[in-house]
Amino acid sequence: MAGQDTSKDTKKGKEPLPFLRPGLFVAPLSSEETPHLIGSRCKLCGRVFFPKRTVCFDCKHLDTSTMEEVHLSLKGKLHTGLFVHAAPEGFKTPYAIGFIDLPEGVRVFSQLVGENLSDEVLTAGREAEMIIEKIREDEAGNDVVAYKFKVI
Repeated sequence: MAGQDTSKDTKKGKEPLPFLRPGLFVAPLSSEETPHLIGSRCKLCGRVFFPKRTVCFDCKHLDTSTMEEVHLSLKGKLHTGLFVHAAPEGFKTPYAIGFIDLPEGVRVFSQLVGENLSDEVLTAGREAEMIIEKIREDEAGNDVVAYKFKVI
């Protein structure tokens, strides 16, 4: 079934929990499906938002029927990135974070992953592709998943 906010964790037989809040992304339930971020577009002005909005901040038109849900692109370009060396409990450091510019005109904040990440790799303009991956485990041992961008 497409459109689920989480994917089945076959290793533990449990549904992974989405990091932050549900409704930010769709994780594939099979290898034929692709993940995507869930955004919204204003039918009046065309502005795209992430996370999705119920009203357009540009038009300031308060009719919620002017907004439609859209799937955002999987690939974008790194705007900026840096390494985190002090993190909340449950996160291993160092890890990279940054902003990705998507073709729809949306800038997305994300954890960054990739082979051999370094300050030189985290330069503006690098290609990045969205993935869904385990970010940590909760107190009960359940996998918590999130979208991340893999710097290419």
